[in-house]
Amino acid sequence: MSLKLAKMGWLHRIFNTRYPLPVRALLATCAGLTGLAISLDWRSSVVLFHGILRGDDLKSEMRRLSWMGKRGWLSLPMPEDPMFEFCQGLDRAHLQFLERRLTRLCARKNAPLAVELDRLRSLATLAQNAAESAQDAGDSTATKNAFQAQYDQLAKRIRKDELRPHRPEGPKNAQSAKPKVPKGMDLENALAALNDLHALFSAHDLPWFAIAGTFLGVYREGGFIKNDLDIDIGLMGDDVALDQLLNVLNTSPAFHMSRIEHQCDLWGKDQPLNRPAFVRLIHKGGINVDIFLHFQAGDKLCHGTSSLLWENTVFELARYPVYGLEVLGPTPPDLYLKETYGDWQTPATDYNYHRDMPSLTGAHNFLGAEYLLRREVHFGRRL
Repeated sequence: MSLKLAKMGWLHRIFNTRYPLPVRALLATCAGLTGLAISLDWRSSVVLFHGILRGDDLKSEMRRLSWMGKRGWLSLPMPEDPMFEFCQGLDRAHLQFLERRLTRLCARKNAPLAVELDRLRSLATLAQNAAESAQDAGDSTATKNAFQAQYDQLAKRIRKDELRPHRPEGPKNAQSAKPKVPKGMDLENALAALNDLHALFSAHDLPWFAIAGTFLGVYREGGFIKNDLDIDIGLMGDDVALDQLLNVLNTSPAFHMSRIEHQCDLWGKDQPLNRPAFVRLIHKGGINVDIFLHFQAGDKLCHGTSSLLWENTVFELARYPVYGLEVLGPTPPDLYLKETYGDWQTPATDYNYHRDMPSLTGAHNFLGAEYLLRREVHFGRRL
């Protein structure tokens, strides 16, 4: 999915709708056969089929289909989607198959940098899985060495080429000076998701709080930001265990879970520190709700995914009114928003969190290292 398409709220609603089983079966069959035809990759086609049939996350599976088209035998000119995590949820055998395929593509003359980065991602995922499991020490070392070699080669190439991200030129005249703001969430569906979330967590005494774009909207706009596409909330990891959270979420017919991620801290640790980090929900109205479990590290309050890490100065929580509710959010708000967005008081129309969010870095692991290199290539942001 291109960055432009990714900002279209109506497209998110289509992909987030939980269709009846016969419709999902038809979509899964069509997508699986299409994926097989354009890539000759039956493993990824099976993942695609089951992902759509289960109804977990149609949007992610459509992104997978687009990625398969770009990396298949036809090398179709699919929309750019450079940050898609195509390795998410794949087993070791599948990852090894993809790594071998990407290695062959990299061996071609004038192989695109994007293919080299995809190989690095597959190696990062294999190395991460090896570090987190009781995998054979020899295989684990070989995988980590392969990742390091690919990483060093790419880092050297990137520094040598002095790559810079491509941004569109400024407007040619005053009439086009004001960028078109992409349409975000449907307000009625977003309000329904917020109310269902508030009722569910209040009934189980889970003190959730608004973060990121959701909190920015609450504090600056008094509601959702017009071009926001999901609801971002936090929970303190010390206040709720993952099993407890999942049990609560499973009681609600209004939501279904599409993804659960842990973050494993590897750097400078004698033993990997693996903590639950992220749960993605999809509301029956088609709204994504991203839940981040926060933890304290020194003077920072952190949250993230398996590969991403946000770091903020430790904050307290205060109540803020929005849509007839009182929701919790960080305080002092100015400090949190400045760390998260920089100039948070000026609405942005060309915003991308990979490029523009100061508090975002990579997780302390192989996936985080790969993410930072990929981000540098596509958005010009270094550590």
